[in-house]
Amino acid sequence: MLQTLKNTWFALLCCIWGIVHLGNASLSPLFLSACALCLISLFLSIFQRKIEEGITQKYSENYAQQKIGLWKYLFGSLSIMLFYLA
Repeated sequence: MLQTLKNTWFALLCCIWGIVHLGNASLSPLFLSACALCLISLFLSIFQRKIEEGITQKYSENYAQQKIGLWKYLFGSLSIMLFYLA
């Protein structure tokens, strides 16, 4: 449980940021894109271990960990920017 919370804190923060901005924004394509990126970040955070195991067939274990970590923070950061713009 603690490990899952450790992996998902940023994605959960992005979701909270989106919920806060939900009252101020209309359902524009920009807002929906931000929601999609936020959910992708959350999905990557929750299933990080399984995805790493899946891509270690192609990449090394260290590179797979770095790649998933980069993706989840990149998608989360983009979602926060889009929530701010929406």
